[in-house]
Formats: sequence, structure tokens, C-alpha cells
Amino acid sequence: MDRHSEYKDSGMEWIGEIPRHWELIPTKYVSKIMTGSTPKSSEKEFWGGTINWYTPLDFGKKRNSKFLNSSAKKITYAGLRNIGDSLIEANSLVLSTRAPVGYVGISTTEFATNQGCKSLVTNHKSDVNYLYYYFSVNTMALNAVSSGTTFTELTKTCLSSFIALVPPRIEQKIIGEYLDQKTSQIDSLIEKLERKIELLKEYRTALISQCVTKGLDPDVDMKDSGIEWIGEIPRHWSINRLANFCTFSKGKSISKRELMSNGFPCILYSEIYTKYERVFVSVSSYVRESKALGAVKVQRGAFLFTCSGETKEDIGKCVLYLGSEEIAVGGDCVIAKLSIPSNYSLKYLSYVFNANYVNFCKELNSRGDIIVHIYTRQIREIRVALPPEREQVHIAQFLDKKTSQIDSLIEKLQQKIELHKEYRQALISNIVTGKVRVLELAK
Repeated sequence: MDRHSEYKDSGMEWIGEIPRHWELIPTKYVSKIMTGSTPKSSEKEFWGGTINWYTPLDFGKKRNSKFLNSSAKKITYAGLRNIGDSLIEANSLVLSTRAPVGYVGISTTEFATNQGCKSLVTNHKSDVNYLYYYFSVNTMALNAVSSGTTFTELTKTCLSSFIALVPPRIEQKIIGEYLDQKTSQIDSLIEKLERKIELLKEYRTALISQCVTKGLDPDVDMKDSGIEWIGEIPRHWSINRLANFCTFSKGKSISKRELMSNGFPCILYSEIYTKYERVFVSVSSYVRESKALGAVKVQRGAFLFTCSGETKEDIGKCVLYLGSEEIAVGGDCVIAKLSIPSNYSLKYLSYVFNANYVNFCKELNSRGDIIVHIYTRQIREIRVALPPEREQVHIAQFLDKKTSQIDSLIEKLQQKIELHKEYRQALISNIVTGKVRVLELAK
């Protein structure tokens, strides 16, 4: 890759040398900076209109999405006038400047924002495409000039004085178009890899469901299970309620503020969603020994069901604890222990309790809209298909091997995705700081 013919020191450590003909200009001189606001409660009648009203949440979860096409909330022109803000023209930059700082996008329509965003309307010195890429790789620098205790915020004053690296406008345009082309190619590769991962996950889920309802012998005699969402099962299998072979109890409230880096090991229901897969052997949270005295504790072989969540699809996730030490269990967890452990394979049941048909049953019995709940009495009544113990062990071993192979493929694909993302970021950074000469690359 070619470099520019002459360079100079930018005076900024994170940028280093820049092409001699490029300028360092405060952001306020390359764009008009506008701060958003939120309508008062008395102005709620203006919600539901036709103007996009952006907040950081509108693009924070789509890190590589360049354009903002629609927002979660909208206001009418009347509502916009009442909050004393002005309409911002399409093709302007939107920057999240409060919790979190640094997400950036280009609006394809006229819009307004809340106070967590600032809008940059470019002038004759700047090209919106180029500025988008420049700010997208300067998240750390933007956070470095932000401040706050309750939340971090980039003020209009700090953003105004934030230095933009500005090539001649024709060069900005070439850079923007080049990066559009290259990042589009990289994003397409990432999208294909992500689709492969989704297909592997779907196959993994289907394989587990097939094995825990039909077994491993394709020629076995079948019978009707009597349960619509299970269908036929091998003739020698049985259907049983969880209450017939499990005893149940509930965890006891442990708040996040009580967690420590050491002490008595514990697990919270929220961690089951975010930290643990189907089987786990250790925890990463702890509470004081005094707190643990009154806590509900479990040992190896306990199944933990979450009994509250944000969606019906997520409700009732189940994990199996196979660790060697006793752990405390927080609230909103239903604990299931085998009544006669010698008759069942723990690992087989861990597959069953997360199988599609069991998840469907949990979803069917959940209650609530904003926060979804499922109760012990409902989990107790779930009916599952059970082969003899020896066959349970055989199926669990088969699934351990197959899912491990699938997970290994998924991990390799995820590593490829991360490499593509790192390359994408490095490419943008090298070009918008002048380390690579796009005029040569574009030929």
C-alpha cells in the first residue's frame, strides 16, 4: 500500500503522523453541532407522529450499521416546535454522546434527537461519509474527553473542540466512497459467516430435539406419546411428569450489590442467561459468608430453572450444576433435584430440559407481558420423554460428541468474524488518518 509523499506530526498520540496537506480542525468548524431534547410529560400527545426521534438505543446495538432508517419513537412537527428544537436535515451525522458515547450513524430522513445524541450537519469543508468513518474509529478518543459520574457524557463544548482530521474535500469524497465499497465487501463476508453460525445452531437444536424424542435407532418401533408437541416416541420409552422424579425448591434473594470478588460462591438468575450454558462447574460471583448462612444452597446435580425473564422464548432456561463445591442460589430460580438419582442420567436430562418441546411447554405456561414469569407448580407439571437409563447415557454421550463438534465449528467461524472486524477497523483507521493513500488504492 502506498503512503503519501510528505507527512507531519499531528500532535495527537493516537493519530501520529498525518499527510502534510491535511488539516486539523475543531469539529465546530466542519459541521454545525445540534443538541437534542425530550418532550415533557405534558407533551406526550405529540408522540406517534412522522418525524424520526433518535436516541442512542436506536443504533447502539447495530455497531456496523451505517444508516439510521427509522427510530423507536417519533414526534410530530407540532411536538418538535413545542420542545424548542429544530428539525435536522437528512444526510446528517448522529452521534451518541451519553451512555454510551461514540456510536455514530447517518440519518436517511429528516429527524430530531433526544439529549443523549448530538447531530452534525456538515458544511463546505466536510463530507458526511468521511466524517462518519472518522468518528467511527475515534470512540476511545471521544470517551477520553467525556466526563460524568452517574453516566459518561460528551458535552457540546468538548465535541466542538474535538479535533477532526480533514483532507481536501475531494479527497474526503474519494475516501468515503472507497470505504463504502471495501466495508460493504467485508460486511458481506461477515454476514455470510453469521448465517453459517445460525444454520449450525439451528441444526444443533434440531439434532438435540430429534435425539431426545426419537432416540438414536431409526428402525425402532414408535408409539404416540399422547402429547401433541412431542409426537411419536420409541415404544419402550415412557412419558413422565417432572414432579414424579424431581423435588423442587426456590432460590432466595441475593442482590447484585451484595456480590463480591471472593467469599461464598453463588449464582443469580440473570447470570444463567448471560454467563452459563447448559452445564457449568464453577461460578464467578460470591457473597459474604454471613449472607450465605441464610441462603438457599445446592450441590452437584442440581438443575436451575430461571422463572422470570424479558420474553416468553427465554423463560425457564435450565442449567445443570456439576461442580464440586456448594453454591448459593439467588431468587427467581427454581431448583430441581432428582428423587432417585441412580435411575437417570443428569446430562441426558440437561438436554431434555432445554429441548424445543420443553421450551415450548414453558413458553405456553408463562405469564406476563413486560416481565414474563413461570412458577414452580407449572415446571413440576412439564411432561418429558424418558428412555431407560442405559439409553439415556448413550444418547447423552452421542450428543456431547456431536454438539462439541458443532460448537467447535461455530467457534472457528466466530474467530473468522472477529478477524474480519479487526481488519475492517484497521482499514478505516489507516485510511482516515492518512497512513494509506486512497488515491492510489482507488485506481
